[in-house]
Amino acid sequence: MKKLLYILLLLPTLVFGQSGEGYINYKSYKTHYGNGSGSTYNGVSYGGGASSNAEFDAMVDTNQPGTTLTHSGEVSPYGSTGLAGGYPPRWSSSYVAVVFSGWFKPNKTGTYNIRTKADDSSETRYREVGTTTWQYMTYQYGCCSYVYGTATLDKTKWYEFEFRYQEVGGGDYYYFAYSIPANSSSPTYNRISSNHQFGTWTNIDPSGGTTTTTEPEVDLDLEFHSQLAPEQYRFGVYYDASTEQDGSTYFNTSTMNSKYYLDDDGSKDITDYLNLVKMSDGKRATTTGGTVEWCVVYDYDSTNKRYRIGIDSREFTNQQPNWDDLKSLKLFDLWDGEVTPKSGNNSSSIHWNEYWIYTDDEFDWSNSTFSSNIRDANGFYGLQAEFSFEDNEIYKGHKITFNNPSDNIEGWTAEEFMDDYITVSDVIAGFNELAGGGINGGYKGDLSGVQLQNSDVNQDGNFDFQDSQIGLSFLNGGDTPFNGTLSEIMRIVPKSEYDNTTTSNWKTQTNKSPSTSFTFGIIDTIQTLEYKVSFIGDVNLSHSAPQTTETTSAARVTLSKQSNTSLEVNLDIEKTEEHIIITLDLPENNFNLVGSEFRIGFDNERVEYDKLETNTTMNSFDAERSSYIKIGSISTDGSMTLNGGVQYKIYFKPIQSFDSTLGLVSVKKSEVVDVNANTINVIIK
Repeated sequence: MKKLLYILLLLPTLVFGQSGEGYINYKSYKTHYGNGSGSTYNGVSYGGGASSNAEFDAMVDTNQPGTTLTHSGEVSPYGSTGLAGGYPPRWSSSYVAVVFSGWFKPNKTGTYNIRTKADDSSETRYREVGTTTWQYMTYQYGCCSYVYGTATLDKTKWYEFEFRYQEVGGGDYYYFAYSIPANSSSPTYNRISSNHQFGTWTNIDPSGGTTTTTEPEVDLDLEFHSQLAPEQYRFGVYYDASTEQDGSTYFNTSTMNSKYYLDDDGSKDITDYLNLVKMSDGKRATTTGGTVEWCVVYDYDSTNKRYRIGIDSREFTNQQPNWDDLKSLKLFDLWDGEVTPKSGNNSSSIHWNEYWIYTDDEFDWSNSTFSSNIRDANGFYGLQAEFSFEDNEIYKGHKITFNNPSDNIEGWTAEEFMDDYITVSDVIAGFNELAGGGINGGYKGDLSGVQLQNSDVNQDGNFDFQDSQIGLSFLNGGDTPFNGTLSEIMRIVPKSEYDNTTTSNWKTQTNKSPSTSFTFGIIDTIQTLEYKVSFIGDVNLSHSAPQTTETTSAARVTLSKQSNTSLEVNLDIEKTEEHIIITLDLPENNFNLVGSEFRIGFDNERVEYDKLETNTTMNSFDAERSSYIKIGSISTDGSMTLNGGVQYKIYFKPIQSFDSTLGLVSVKKSEVVDVNANTINVIIK
């Protein structure tokens, strides 16, 4: 019995867990005989920490006399036992190696930035399912530094992975972090967790590369500015219920009127929130090879990206179905999709019923398996096709609507949010653009197409001095065209339209106006609804998604700071019998400043704002909010500067007695802008 027990103790510990999505495999090894000694097998050795891929391979090779597999099983990738710590069950924290393995499918397509950190050596590698060569995200043969790399991935594909690290002695850990492709130029790394999942993980072989489906899958992908937190934005999913009642009304797909949050990268799989009950919508035609050319397809119209096709009326038996009821067509192996009725009738005369097929790609005539039924007639193709008709079933239309953040963010107001993104730099950029056109009008050319759309504050289809005056009035605390709701300032624009909005077409683009809703259709495949988010009045795109394809003047205005420049502003707080006085002294400088803005927070239960005094002749402004005051100066035509310095005195009246001014007031934000609308770094002293 003692011998049997001894044998059992030598066996590796198997930790039985769960399998499938949300789990990965691990193996942990005792290395170096557990005491630091080197090991050799078949001429291959390892000693201290792994210094190469070959030495790492040797360290996890159980043929090595110094290596023993001690534990294996499944863990979640998101926690400390997985890729956010590297601590699965193991024999010790020294002379140990851990290998995580399995498969993942990323959430997004594009180039991810990867960051890992391990103690000691580590390798983070992957390969597309069906391939044999490992690609390395990161590796380090040493210890304890952040290591950076990239991985170009396709969200429709599965990848096999092997992430491994080894420890000789001392600290031990492994951390995996990533930045999504949208932030490739300025990575923002998120350590993997249940809130930052990177993609779908599994320890079951998906047995294939590209994901294919005959069921709908719909993913949202909204790109926000990096200053914003997409996970704070809440939305509902609605379906078109117009077929269920008179009129066009959208109903929430959940009987509980549920709302959902975006993930922190702006994405969300909404498949489970859809109404997937199909409804009848006209007829669908399918075709088989025949002996008579009942169909003609005219040459591709590359200008309008479409084909014109004709179907002989005799294929519509007894004029049924009605010619314009045809909504979908499977034409041999050339096309399977929607058709748009062009011309025809339901008479018994012999004629062609014609339809449009809209497609970006031309038919692959040469590789069709029905080539014996296709005749190239120089200008059109004659098809020997027999048609049959059936009911065409489609999914109902859907709509996404975002809620005001005030529904879920305590204290959120549109006014304060607008104070964040409509600042003195936006107003100056707008006036500069309008004044730069010269006496003949027009624009200077510093603003992009999206910036011009955001500048059209009153939404009359033009950007002019009326819009900039509204911005100036807003700085002064005046009214805006908005009533304090997100739907009046937020623009959700299809990514392709957003990136291709130019100074020539910005007025005619479909989604130039604010809206928190958008509609979409559902088909039996994977769909990614890609949008970018922008805000009316955000001239310099400080809080709006950047454009990635528009080619414009190098002088395009964005919220940029002059490099290696800063301005020290002195702050003083004085208590008198009647006031608490905040003094801001902006010194003499040579920055050609034409605008300044300071946000002063105050305890509105203890003091109230009284007045502003300043010694500049430049136009100054102040606007009082519930718990802060914004003050500053602006020269809209650039004729005056703050090169001589300026002093602001902000007066508050006590509304209760107190001995200390600690916590009463604070400078929450500051901004100074030069004549080119560049911001200068401000240091409050």
